[in-house]
Amino acid sequence: ILDVQLAHNAFVAGPTFSWADITLVTSLEGTAIAGFGIPRDCAHVHRWFETTSRRASVLATRGDRAPGR
Repeated sequence: ILDVQLAHNAFVAGPTFSWADITLVTSLEGTAIAGFGIPRDCAHVHRWFETTSRRASVLATRGDRAPGR
């Protein structure tokens, strides 16, 4: 469902960055640290995650907790 939503929208809840994106990006970062990734067949989720996780506002919250550190 999320992959279909992101196929038609830049962000989770529509055309603008929102709390939905903040909540999801932090959750997905946590699951990545735990060893669980985004399913390979979710291309739009991957695109969204790569784009969203490079936002200055997201980078500012990470400190040393970024996935892969």
